[in-house]
Amino acid sequence: MSRSSSRGSHRRRRLYPGESTEPVRTLPWDQRVAAAVGALFTPEVARRITEDDAFGALVYRLSSYCEQTDCRPVQALEQLDADDCDFAGRADNPAAFLARKVSEL
Repeated sequence: MSRSSSRGSHRRRRLYPGESTEPVRTLPWDQRVAAAVGALFTPEVARRITEDDAFGALVYRLSSYCEQTDCRPVQALEQLDADDCDFAGRADNPAAFLARKVSEL
């Protein structure tokens, strides 16, 4: 699959350089991941992701990836394929789907 700069209808706009996308790194991982999801997805999709039973799995996968690569959750999520991010908005278990995609990074 090819990556695209357009994030589709389920994604929010791209932020400008220096614009904050998540709280400081001292917050718990679940709050950092929720903020990243909120920054990148529409409010409805972000709510579905953060309320999904698999949100803990997404937090675990993102925190592991971010600690290994020294990046922020929003940066990791931005690396996912645009089509996958669009599908996450329609998935039955969007957090589980995203957790699997993060594990493939």
